[in-house]
Amino acid sequence: MHIDICVFFLLLLWGLPMSSVDGTVTITSPTEVKEKTKICGSIDIRNHVREFQQLRGCNVVEGFVQIVLVENANESEFQNLSFPELREITNYLILFRVRKLKKLGPLFPNLTVIRGIELFLDYSLVIYDMHDLEELGLWSLTAVQRGSVRIENNRMLCFYNTVDWKNITVRGDYYVGHNKDHRSCPSKSLCDVENCSKNMCWGTQVQNCRKPPKQGECHDLCLGGCTGPRADQCFVCKEVLNDGKCVLECPLDSGMQAFTAGNRGNVSPSTAEGIFSGERFKLLFPCRRLDCEGET
Repeated sequence: MHIDICVFFLLLLWGLPMSSVDGTVTITSPTEVKEKTKICGSIDIRNHVREFQQLRGCNVVEGFVQIVLVENANESEFQNLSFPELREITNYLILFRVRKLKKLGPLFPNLTVIRGIELFLDYSLVIYDMHDLEELGLWSLTAVQRGSVRIENNRMLCFYNTVDWKNITVRGDYYVGHNKDHRSCPSKSLCDVENCSKNMCWGTQVQNCRKPPKQGECHDLCLGGCTGPRADQCFVCKEVLNDGKCVLECPLDSGMQAFTAGNRGNVSPSTAEGIFSGERFKLLFPCRRLDCEGET
């Protein structure tokens, strides 16, 4: 079943909020490198390549990233465009009708997880009608934790069938169709030579072949790699981040909770468990301390 192009277009044009980077906060993580995490709100990029600068410096986007209707771009405008800081999107990622963009890897080389807290038509990753896209190249993408994947109507796209989407999506739901005939695409022999994880070949270059971490190299609560074996050395947490360390959940008696979009500061830690545990929303954001008025 195809996405109705008219409905899709209208939803993107009128039906969804057009948000820029908002509510940016900085959280200091007491890790060895003493890095700061920049958390940005939903980001809507459209019409001009310069709008990509909204993503600059964002480590986590609490919300969606939609990149749509950039139809007058030149290939040269994308050559030095990269956002290696971005590792996590909490809602969904959409790319629709962005001309002259051939690879996503250089844009998002470290994007590790799409949480799917809020979905777009039941999808958390949509790549649709990208006529010049040749490779996905999202070699760091480890998990789509909620929602489905749809990659459709990208006439030049290859290496869509050499990725194990069932392994990436928690539910195993995805639709990939009406892209370039894979028999006309380059061979994935380069990835095979590099001894990468089977069915994780994202493109023709060496970095497009994701190698799984060695057993014991990263903590069990890490996603997408680490700098060492401890829970405070993860690139991204499977569950929540508390004081710079990946944990299963926020401390019960700490007066802290993991926030969800649209529920900042208006749910107490005692009720958050009951409201969000069904969808595990309480596990998807950094733990933040509440003051007496319920705000961070």
